[in-house]
Amino acid sequence: MPSELLSEIISWTLPLMVTDSLSALPTDSSPWILTHISRRWRTVAISNPSLVAISYPDNHRSLPMIEAQLARAQKLQIHFYGSESSDFRRQVETFGCLAKHASQWDELSIGLSSHLLPLLAGLRDDLPMLRRVWVEWDSASSQDGVYALDCFETARSLVDISLYNEFDFVSFFCRRTSLLTINWTPRGMCIERY
Repeated sequence: MPSELLSEIISWTLPLMVTDSLSALPTDSSPWILTHISRRWRTVAISNPSLVAISYPDNHRSLPMIEAQLARAQKLQIHFYGSESSDFRRQVETFGCLAKHASQWDELSIGLSSHLLPLLAGLRDDLPMLRRVWVEWDSASSQDGVYALDCFETARSLVDISLYNEFDFVSFFCRRTSLLTINWTPRGMCIERY
């Protein structure tokens, strides 16, 4: 059976993202159980970007398990929601693990906290495959001292940006392209393209 067909079959075992979350699935149920059938099935399943969507917070996957998935994935969909009121050490540790594989990110949906912003800024030249970005700030205190967000300026594949900011004014820099779609809240955001 071709790998593309096997990958499609595995995708059909995924829950509807509207009602469920991959992070809530126990590792002994589908689609994870399919990774135990054979080495080939495991390779195909783990390389499926739909299966390797990484969400945070995630109480069901350990950091070593996430690292194993990241190492095998070709493209990654990252959904990371930081919070000023949660343990920042775990957030920084998990995001740091994800950041090691930033060159494989296809989508990034992030709720920013003040602890995550320096890590995100450090990825400025490491996002060649990033096509979609959704950014939201957790709280007004998560924006203290932030006047610009320029880490996506060199993301050459970026075609879709959504920004939600209900707090302070922040400039956002991105590469100019005719394919770029930008959605933002009318308050507190300035888009600058070069």
